[in-house]
Amino acid sequence: MLMPGRSLIKSISVGAFAFALMAFAGRSANAQDTPEYDGKYIWEAFCSMCHGPSGGGGPLGPSLLGKASVEAADEALIRVVTVGRISKAMPMFGRGLARGEIKAVVAHLRNLQNSAPAEKNNKLTARAPIEPGDNPAAGEKLFFGRAGCADCHTVYYEGGYVGPNLTGIAGRRSPARIYEAIADPNARVPRAYRAKEAETMDGEKIRGLYRDETADTVQIQSADGRLWRTYFKKDFKSLKTSKVSVMPVGLLDKLSDQETKDLLAYLLDLK
Repeated sequence: MLMPGRSLIKSISVGAFAFALMAFAGRSANAQDTPEYDGKYIWEAFCSMCHGPSGGGGPLGPSLLGKASVEAADEALIRVVTVGRISKAMPMFGRGLARGEIKAVVAHLRNLQNSAPAEKNNKLTARAPIEPGDNPAAGEKLFFGRAGCADCHTVYYEGGYVGPNLTGIAGRRSPARIYEAIADPNARVPRAYRAKEAETMDGEKIRGLYRDETADTVQIQSADGRLWRTYFKKDFKSLKTSKVSVMPVGLLDKLSDQETKDLLAYLLDLK
């Protein structure tokens, strides 16, 4: 489903937060008399809308299970929640929540971070190199088979055309960067691989990589990656540039640790 424009999303999200804060005002006014605060309740009321119920991220906010958030001091997180981040459209919660409530929601975030499976958490952050397997042939079978990599990527003239050609990728990227690209594709999205999300006046939803955009036209790649079609912007009801990678998240969730290592071994063999 096509998401609304980013400015509209921000307006909706900030408006929803403002409404929620007003609804919560009576509870917050008496918060100082309460010895304990329900961090889980506060998280679900204010934070899960953007960061997801388990902290793994959502369409409006990033994952908080990554290295930067995990290693941040509690006081740093409390400050972010208190004063907000205007540049990221994150509201200031210090006016509606007591400090004890903000501390409770940070404590709940710590519980989410600690309860996230270590392997999955590593796959989300993907900042450190992992040891590749010793069976690149098995990794090749996964690449062209169950892992689905070849649906979008080409290696030696075989595969799809949506993502970059991975022939020789090991000569261009470090093991850590290759792993990060698979495990957390939204960590770094080069401009060349950002997508346009559009809706025509007839209600047709279009999403694909774009190039050669002008004031009046834009070229968007077809879903199979084989064609580039030029559209007139006047024919669109809405058009926005997505900051989310066209590469889906969670690709490694269906692979075992050994299969992940074998897949990496195959990619590191492409020199």
